[in-house]
Amino acid sequence: MKKDHKVTLSLRVLVSVYILYLAYGLIKDYGTATNQMVSLAAIIVFIAGGGLILATSGYKLITKDYDDDRADAEEPESKGLTTQQPAEDVKEHSQDKEEY
Repeated sequence: MKKDHKVTLSLRVLVSVYILYLAYGLIKDYGTATNQMVSLAAIIVFIAGGGLILATSGYKLITKDYDDDRADAEEPESKGLTTQQPAEDVKEHSQDKEEY
């Protein structure tokens, strides 16, 4: 599974806080709304959506469960990988040298 970047999670936290702020504005103006059932439904959706996004993104940021680009910049040897050529490439190069 592909992990999200730290910047993406941070932006999700900011957007979710804004959504919760909008829900607060709806709650504050609930008494003056012309259609209170629609306002109540919007408040529930905004609180549930914003809270869920905030909780999941915040949890991933706190537990550092995100893609860190610094791990990609490491040398292949440090990850236990080698930079050897496949056997076919070695054979082709040795045949080229014999032709000269």
